[in-house]
Amino acid sequence: MIRELFESILENYLAEKKHYARLEAGEKKLSELTIHNTLVKRLPFEFKRASNLNDKYLFEGSIGKGNIAEVPHLCVFDTAITTSAQEGYYIVYLFSTDMTKIYLTLEQAWTQYLNRYGIDQGKTEIARNTQKIRNIIRSAEGFSFNQPVLGATRALGKGYELGVICSKVYFFDTLPSDAEFIDDLRNLVGVYKELKGLVGTNILDIKTRSSEESFQSEIQNTPPEKPPVGPIARNTQRNYNGVAWRRNPKYASQAIENANYTCEHQSHHQTFISAKSGTQFVEAHHLIPMQFQDKFEYSLDVPENIIALCPNCHKAIHFAEVAIKKEMIKFFLEQRETGLLSRGIKIKENVLSDLYKNNEEFVE
Repeated sequence: MIRELFESILENYLAEKKHYARLEAGEKKLSELTIHNTLVKRLPFEFKRASNLNDKYLFEGSIGKGNIAEVPHLCVFDTAITTSAQEGYYIVYLFSTDMTKIYLTLEQAWTQYLNRYGIDQGKTEIARNTQKIRNIIRSAEGFSFNQPVLGATRALGKGYELGVICSKVYFFDTLPSDAEFIDDLRNLVGVYKELKGLVGTNILDIKTRSSEESFQSEIQNTPPEKPPVGPIARNTQRNYNGVAWRRNPKYASQAIENANYTCEHQSHHQTFISAKSGTQFVEAHHLIPMQFQDKFEYSLDVPENIIALCPNCHKAIHFAEVAIKKEMIKFFLEQRETGLLSRGIKIKENVLSDLYKNNEEFVE
């Protein structure tokens, strides 16, 4: 059904746009057009039903207001971030002006940059933020960082092109199955979640919560250090605009050394030799994420709570299906329970699983 609806829009949009332009002012009613019914009503409904995303995601299609849009679109909003294509960042399907292709994109709203900075400076700022985002997201595999070519001639359509963080293109002649459309959407939702976890809701003033790549890089340059024995008082200092608790790269480096520089989830997973450390590259992950430090009397930033993971397994514990994450959590908690207790940290498996399930955008 999704493929058929997309085909209908691509086939009929330009003809209905031309017909609409010939109507007298009193006869112009967008809501009576077939493309309005397809893009504004039917397609959002079918995507919502088939994707099975929860109610915090809002699907909203548009063919314009008053006049028919040069670039019609279907937005997917995380309502905690935005409910408008003029603010924040969101997922959006963008149609090229010649109706030969559709881009699935993760998009920054251009209007917010235009309103704050004006046209010229706005272009500079949105490009700068786009590059910052591309440098920190890790789950965009399968999506392109190239700017899409919509063929837009109007300011708003050109703004859509400027705001694209990553995208995937579908051509009219080779539209995929409904299952592939849904798989791609769910994969991009994973990137959307990751970005929310990294930058919060304000995309205009990016101050990454964890600057994860910088932290992982810092670990590679930092010698291991064992903290004092027993429970450790939690750090009162926070980083990243007051959002996240500070992490000590020395303790993360110690945890990685304890793991003998191997992935603790799949020891056979091979990565590469780090140019900085001269050992196999693995990343540090806090089993109980630092975001929840307020719930614990003693510090979570201890080697007993830090796991060495290859980048693939690190992504999995963040973005995999719930069943996979639960298996990983169970595996690691059984391994670490005694060590955690020695640090005054106690948590049940179901409680930890709920933290991951209910806070998909957590800060490590």
